Amino acid sequence: MAVKRSKAGRVLVVAAALAACCCLPGLTSFVSAPAAQDGVSQQGRRAALLAAIAVPSAAHAADPSVPKQAHEWFGEYSDPQHPFCRRMLRFDQTTYGSIIVEGKDGNPGCQKLKGTQPWIIKVDYKSGADSMTFDFSPKGGPSNVVGKWDKNGIVFPDGNKWTRVFKMPPPPGTLPPTDPAQATAWYA
Repeated sequence: MAVKRSKAGRVLVVAAALAACCCLPGLTSFVSAPAAQDGVSQQGRRAALLAAIAVPSAAHAADPSVPKQAHEWFGEYSDPQHPFCRRMLRFDQTTYGSIIVEGKDGNPGCQKLKGTQPWIIKVDYKSGADSMTFDFSPKGGPSNVVGKWDKNGIVFPDGNKWTRVFKMPPPPGTLPPTDPAQATAWYA
């Protein structure tokens, strides 16, 4: 008994097949190109079709190094403009009820604890974003400074980069992945 498919169903099957071809590397190398028809190469058509699918999908692919949730940003950072000075990004639920950075500044660094000035600033974050907005006004700096994630730290508009030196463990109730390769990356 033959099954009748609607036009939309056939289009969906073809789209799924093309998407599968893009996801499997080297699949097209096993399929030989048919002979040219009317002077137009079938290989050229195939390449153009695959490129039309691959380019948009690659553009929307998620960067695995970018934190997806606020707690993935949390940890201790080093600031080259203030050597050995604390930069702890975390959630404070008792006093501020928001994401904060606890820090200290020295002149120029904090090698000696004398003369260091502690400060706390608030941070705004939208889930899934690759940036956070820092309000440095409580310590005499600008407000609404956008820091963008860059592989292993946060880069600010002035070019300064806070490099993460310690990643905080996930909050209670969340478990790391069970795959050893992912679990190693979880705490990196």
